[in-house]
Amino acid sequence: MLINHNINNFVGGVSQQGDELRFDNQVEEMVNFYPTVAEGLRRRNPTQFVANLTDVTFQENMVIHSYSRDDNVNEFGFILDSVNGLKAFTKEGVSKTVTDSSGIIDAWKLISGIDWKRDIQFLTVGDTTWLLNRKLTTAMTSATTPAQGTNTVFFWVKRSFKDTDGAGYTYTATVDGKTISVNNADSAAAASSLASQLSTALGSGYSVKTVGSLFRVSKNNGTNVSYASSDSWGNQAMVAWKGEIARLSDLPADLSGFTESEVGVIKITGSDKDNFASYYIKWNGENWTETVAPGTKTTIDNTKMPVKLVMNSDTSFRLEYITWDERKKGDEDSNPLPSFISTDTTVSRITNMFFYKNRLGFTSGESVILSEVGQYGNFFATTVMEILDSDVIDVTIDSDSTANISFVNVSAGGLTIWSSSGQFLLTGGEVLSPETTRVSRISAYSSDATLQPVAVDNEIIFFNKIGSYLDVLSYAPATIEADRTTSTSLTSHIPSYIPSNLKTVVNSSAHDTLLLLPYNSSEIYCYKYFVRGGEKVISAWFKWTFDDVIDDINIMSNVLYILTGTNTLCKMDLKPQDIDGSFLDVGTTAYESKVVMSRYNVMTEQQSRAIREPFYIKNVKIIADGDIDIDIINEERDAVKTINTKHKNRRIFVGGNSNKINIGFRTSRETGCYIGVVSVEGIIKTRSRNI
Repeated sequence: MLINHNINNFVGGVSQQGDELRFDNQVEEMVNFYPTVAEGLRRRNPTQFVANLTDVTFQENMVIHSYSRDDNVNEFGFILDSVNGLKAFTKEGVSKTVTDSSGIIDAWKLISGIDWKRDIQFLTVGDTTWLLNRKLTTAMTSATTPAQGTNTVFFWVKRSFKDTDGAGYTYTATVDGKTISVNNADSAAAASSLASQLSTALGSGYSVKTVGSLFRVSKNNGTNVSYASSDSWGNQAMVAWKGEIARLSDLPADLSGFTESEVGVIKITGSDKDNFASYYIKWNGENWTETVAPGTKTTIDNTKMPVKLVMNSDTSFRLEYITWDERKKGDEDSNPLPSFISTDTTVSRITNMFFYKNRLGFTSGESVILSEVGQYGNFFATTVMEILDSDVIDVTIDSDSTANISFVNVSAGGLTIWSSSGQFLLTGGEVLSPETTRVSRISAYSSDATLQPVAVDNEIIFFNKIGSYLDVLSYAPATIEADRTTSTSLTSHIPSYIPSNLKTVVNSSAHDTLLLLPYNSSEIYCYKYFVRGGEKVISAWFKWTFDDVIDDINIMSNVLYILTGTNTLCKMDLKPQDIDGSFLDVGTTAYESKVVMSRYNVMTEQQSRAIREPFYIKNVKIIADGDIDIDIINEERDAVKTINTKHKNRRIFVGGNSNKINIGFRTSRETGCYIGVVSVEGIIKTRSRNI
């Protein structure tokens, strides 16, 4: 029976399965090609020379970051490691000045065991770039608010009364055992009389100040002063306090005449009506304002925190410490330290840095911490008197075992949080607030804790090391509406294709391409994907090879930048270029592009079963454009026949059993090419039927 079968595209990429298990559009090998939906298989674009980075010394663990303002003008690359320090370059490879007047990088160089590639994280949002050093142990500085003295007491005659005989309430004030009582129908006069008599009774070791119906008694040597107050109207006509009081309403609304330092900080202890919720206030000369408790540490040590890279007006850069907002309200209980700060009993480090819903976010251990909305330097509550939607969020993942956070990914459904043994989802509805935020475990897939998952469209790509090779998986995160996840291996058909020593992963969303670079490699492993109508039309693995060992790669404005071990910076436009143009790497070096097809066995139906059977290949026709050589490898005859490019688009005689025939395409020419349809014609003989 004569058959003719068309393979319309090789969008299945490489497969390491047996020939009989592969799809028609999968191949045995694909090097330096690029599958597309519209044009079939195209030759990869050549690289272009950018510059020799002469002031950079090759380091295996250097970290690279790119910065782009999407104006195709202000685009920069950064290189950081222990030898080079922090270097900045334009996309043309021109060096830019980076000033580090605080010696930040020199301090980081002294940290033992730092792996710059894994321990340093860059984050750019708008015109701001933060740098995180995961090795730094966070801390508060020793700075504290002044301790509250116990040597001062205030008395306030808040109510007066005059009976028909002209008498008023009786007020009694006691200070350090000295008791004075007065009867007066005027509150200011009563306060003045009490203050005057107490001053006389106490002597020169005390200072007394009177303003209206208020007076203040202070012990000059700073030691503790004892006090008591009472009155003849059920102890409601005069109130006294020393450092704390139950209700704000027990304090006078106006303390004009007393300075902030004279009044000090007052703790409002609360009552059973408000569950004894306490807070602190101070008099600022005009009114009462909320403040922080005396003797409280207020200041985050900025030398142990992320730093900021700032672009100057002349497009030079400066690296500087960030002044993080201080704790300005409450105390250790009502406004505790953020979870990423070490304490006397815990050692904490910031392990990730991200941006989510106009908040700067950190992870530390099992905690996720988000700044105040729009205030990226504030990680303390702005008030302890109520919970605001804009307040800091500090939550711990819900897990029945220790699950330190490895990475986070921002997705449409929320914040996907990764540990090595499971995934969690942080959600908070339309308004993310401390009261609406929740973190729940949504799946238990294992993932490598050293390789950052990559968000790709509506999926997240994550990684697992299996021996010497890498398993790459696609993860569909849960959403607020559907707390369900799915995970699919993208490499189950190529189990020994990608080395496990992965160094860098970059993604071009504009060209639906994921690029994986191993350590000490001159090869980039590529994954091309394309989704249409919810269906993945292209899901193909292949690789690109280069002459030099690649130090690192990055994508900027959908152009791939390649830094080689010889300090040569090259670039490759990911948009397919005209195949008639020059296809020489860096304009001088020829490179081989090749594809080896799977050995094709025809699918037949036998008793309702689909099986593959070998057949006799008569000829093959390659629909292609550009220069391409065609190899016919016949193992039966131990022969290789190479067909010149002029025979493309014609029928080429093969003559051999499909089990013994390999068909391939290759080119090392100076121009490009693409391969469309491959048509295979042959004869099949069915000698028996399966039972």
